[in-house]
Amino acid sequence: MIGVTTHQANTIAVGFSARSNDPNMNITVEAGWTAHQTNQNGDGPPAHSMVSRILTSQGQVSHTWTHDAPSRGATGILAAFKGATP
Repeated sequence: MIGVTTHQANTIAVGFSARSNDPNMNITVEAGWTAHQTNQNGDGPPAHSMVSRILTSQGQVSHTWTHDAPSRGATGILAAFKGATP
């Protein structure tokens, strides 16, 4: 699980997870998030998943990816971007 704290509503959180290139990763995205890219083919680039979520209130947000146990490690990052004030 990775997390970030937001300080205003109407922000977008974007997360990315990558792991070793083992075949059949079985990456699962947490409910409430939109999956934009998921590659689970161990014969191509490393398995990865990119997700986003519009946040309607400030506070702590986190995301947990689940997948098979990696043989060579996994990593993830989560960032929140606030909208511009007109």
